[in-house]
Amino acid sequence: MFAAAVKKLLLMTLAGKGFLAESKDGACTININCFLFGMGEKGTKLQVAATEEISETSSHIKYFWLLFIPIPYGSYNTTAITSTETINDKLFYASFFKEVQANLSDAALK
Repeated sequence: MFAAAVKKLLLMTLAGKGFLAESKDGACTININCFLFGMGEKGTKLQVAATEEISETSSHIKYFWLLFIPIPYGSYNTTAITSTETINDKLFYASFFKEVQANLSDAALK
């Protein structure tokens, strides 16, 4: 039960820091994988790993072929991930855990 409360506070922290739970827009996406481990009487352990994905979007035109004449009738976009990198910045994680701890403290006071 405690893990569910931590998960809720974790999602609140992510939203407070400007992260969306699911986002496919934009050229740069930061994915945060959060793992919660129940430690029994010791509480819940939170492990976080973040990756940054850089992607490019290409626009394409759909064609209908009438005999040998291409006739454009629509368009579509494709997105390709061009690079993925793990975020190793200690300040990034320190500020994240600090905000999680603050949200836990606020929840305990309520």
